[in-house]
Amino acid sequence: STKSSPVRIIGQDLSHLSEPCLFFIGCCGIFILYLIYGAVQEYLFKSSEIKTHFAALTAYQFLLCGLLALLESRLVNQPYKTFPPWLYLSLSLCTVGTILLSNAAVVYLNYPTQVIFKCCKLIPVMLGSIIVHGKAYALIDYISIACMIVGLVFFTLTDVQVQPNFEIKGVIAISIALCADGYIGNLQELAMKKYQLSSLQIMAYSYVNGFLILFFYLVGGFALVPAVKFASTEPITVFVYGSIFAVTGYFGIQFVLLLVHHFGALPAVTVTTLRKAVTIVLSFAFFAKPFAFGYLWSGAMVAFGIYLSAYSKARESRRKKVLDDPSLHPSNGSVLHVV
Repeated sequence: STKSSPVRIIGQDLSHLSEPCLFFIGCCGIFILYLIYGAVQEYLFKSSEIKTHFAALTAYQFLLCGLLALLESRLVNQPYKTFPPWLYLSLSLCTVGTILLSNAAVVYLNYPTQVIFKCCKLIPVMLGSIIVHGKAYALIDYISIACMIVGLVFFTLTDVQVQPNFEIKGVIAISIALCADGYIGNLQELAMKKYQLSSLQIMAYSYVNGFLILFFYLVGGFALVPAVKFASTEPITVFVYGSIFAVTGYFGIQFVLLLVHHFGALPAVTVTTLRKAVTIVLSFAFFAKPFAFGYLWSGAMVAFGIYLSAYSKARESRRKKVLDDPSLHPSNGSVLHVV
């Protein structure tokens, strides 16, 4: 674990707590916040009235998340560092693309299908690394990607068979969202390593600028006035449920980061994948939709692919730690076992 690095939840440093306590807090936060997030997202974007205003609701989500990030920055006295305009514009555009298209996918797709697609962000990331950078991966990584792709294909085919209103544009929207999400990772890594930006500053810039992009998009498309009129007729749906949706999503990320920083990628991925499985089960239980056995085995295949990928990352991380620690080198009398 990385006890030395502070882990903040709602501006509070939790790194003084014991590891079991931190793990319990992380798991509870992820399950409670993201299960609420998923239920509210499906309720909002599946309601017929709000389908035409999903871009405006996404803008409201960005506004709240941006304000929360700015407020949290003030609470922790976060210093703001300068970095090139192209970088924060790229971060903002990719964040808008990811979240807007993910929300659009909920409008057009069966919700469990959207969740399964979002589990597979690694596919465009890995394919991009191979094509653009010529990066080589271990055999286990190729097997994990193959499992995810096969699982995704058959989950979608099951959807086509049992869903009466299946729309291919939902698949296109979530696929583009995944590619944008994968690219965000590269941009965030550049911002953190080259320009020493904190994750909080990246979030603040991404959400505030993302809100401005969406605002001008709504104004340019003459969609702002109809959205405001709709919000005035449905204030509970828009402002209460919309606020719950934005706030749970914003703070949910912090609990995921808590697990990643203190326990590594494998436990974090295991917890988040289990949470997504529970989200899918609850979606079938509480929102009326047809069920088929194909969902079960193809979803399990995707989960297996995710676990293989996380295991591979954990193994590589352990290998690097052993190589970087002179006391563990074979020349110092120890036996080096890279599992």
